Amino acid sequence: MTTPEYYSNAGSDYFFDISKLGCSNASMQISSCTFTTSSRQLSIQYRFFSGTSTNQAITLSLAGFKNPVRPGTQSGFTVASLDSNNYSVGISGLVSLNAIATPQQLDFVTVGFDSKAQVGQYSALKVNIGTVQALGYLCYAQV
Repeated sequence: MTTPEYYSNAGSDYFFDISKLGCSNASMQISSCTFTTSSRQLSIQYRFFSGTSTNQAITLSLAGFKNPVRPGTQSGFTVASLDSNNYSVGISGLVSLNAIATPQQLDFVTVGFDSKAQVGQYSALKVNIGTVQALGYLCYAQV
């Protein structure tokens, strides 16, 4: 699986925390689960346990995946299946992730006037917003 770029201002441009990465499935033996940072590619090598039907859908659980920095659908994932000789068995470049639906709470919000010198005069209003995580591309504040 190749992942799109995560938001680099969040401390990393990877969707996986390599120190927490893990792959699991009860019906197969996973011999390798690695993430290559230069290509943002997750590779999983596995084989089915004997007696397991190989024509059924495969569900893998991946630990260490980071939710996107904004709610909504995240596109740009590619999933491919290769045989033991690295020949393509199937590929899908139209994979999207229905991401988190609930935004992160703000760390703090303060509102104040730029100038308090004169009553009834126009002044700039300052709004300070502190976030728990970095803001993603095209994020905005709505006041």
